[in-house]
Amino acid sequence: SFFKNTVIDTRFPSILPLDEGKCVDVAASMALSICLTDTRSYYSVAWFVDHLYAYGYNRYGQCGADVKAVNIYKPLQIMLDEDEVPKKVVCGFQHACCLCESGRAYAWGKADHGQLGRGDVDLTFKPLMVVSSSWGYV
Repeated sequence: SFFKNTVIDTRFPSILPLDEGKCVDVAASMALSICLTDTRSYYSVAWFVDHLYAYGYNRYGQCGADVKAVNIYKPLQIMLDEDEVPKKVVCGFQHACCLCESGRAYAWGKADHGQLGRGDVDLTFKPLMVVSSSWGYV
């Protein structure tokens, strides 16, 4: 078949192939999964951050890994701004959002109905901070 050797049979539970850490939260939609790990690896001069990993359908950037591949078969790390520590992640139909320790929210993926909260309908393949004109950030 066309997908031979590229699709993993997922009818049964299997171990998620993460480089390090363990998954402490997960979010999923129809064809997208994102997990939050407790890796807390060294990221910058004084920051230790948990990581987000995404895999699945990515035509509209909903994996947030800043790659243009339509399908992502192995979890790829989602990169947030340098000082952000993700605490919660949620998935919509073709978009995703995360809430950070700072109180800021990030969104990525398809935006044709304004679901990214940025006041536009432009899709994005990487997380962008959701900004409110009255609050500064969400």
